[in-house]
Amino acid sequence: METTTTSSASGLTDEQRDFVAAIRDFSEREKWEVPEDDHHSAEVAAKMAGLGWYGLQIPEEHGGSGGTFLDACLFLEETARGQIPIGAYGVTLICVGALNRFGTEEQKRDLLGRVTRGGTLAIAMSEPDSGSDVASMKLKARSEDGEWVLSGSKMWCSYAHKASHTLIVCRTGEGSERHEGLSMIFVPHDADGFTITPIDTLGGRETSELHLDDVRVPADALLGAEGNGWIQLMAGLNYERTILA
Repeated sequence: METTTTSSASGLTDEQRDFVAAIRDFSEREKWEVPEDDHHSAEVAAKMAGLGWYGLQIPEEHGGSGGTFLDACLFLEETARGQIPIGAYGVTLICVGALNRFGTEEQKRDLLGRVTRGGTLAIAMSEPDSGSDVASMKLKARSEDGEWVLSGSKMWCSYAHKASHTLIVCRTGEGSERHEGLSMIFVPHDADGFTITPIDTLGGRETSELHLDDVRVPADALLGAEGNGWIQLMAGLNYERTILA
């Protein structure tokens, strides 16, 4: 998305003002039938992807719009205002940020390409016994015969039941500090031994429990450097949480 230098009293460029107006028009024009407990529609996401909006934070060379930080904020604000059912976009954005910073070209072509078409990615951090204390996680991944083998459980994984892949924060080693030895690995949901159980809450069905029973993925499913998961996670969350706020 190319942004002009023309400014307005609101601090937005003319193009950004037009962008906001287009989203509002979309929310007023389009009709969707989504159950009250379901806050994400793949059909609506695909329509928005067709308009080039789902790839705002994805570089043009990977099929996105190459939008700015502010463009993403405007998109989330206006889709929330219009109650457009794309609840999974926020968590997908966290994965997009991680891929932009640490992904290989092959990972970007595959996973970012899915997002530009309206696909969903999820991230799994919390565990049954660790909650928000991410550094205490126990889910392990071991390297074996050119693959990663993951075993353990994750809890409260937002929109994982809507995603094609989940970015698993796991333990691949040990260190003198608890946050050392963590890595991030993308797991496709059709992998053998991977189970997703949606959790019903008062707010609807937005989260899931994951169980991995010796799930095998290729070595190149690792995001970034082995053992660098904590740094990568903090870098991504600091940026994306600012947008989501």
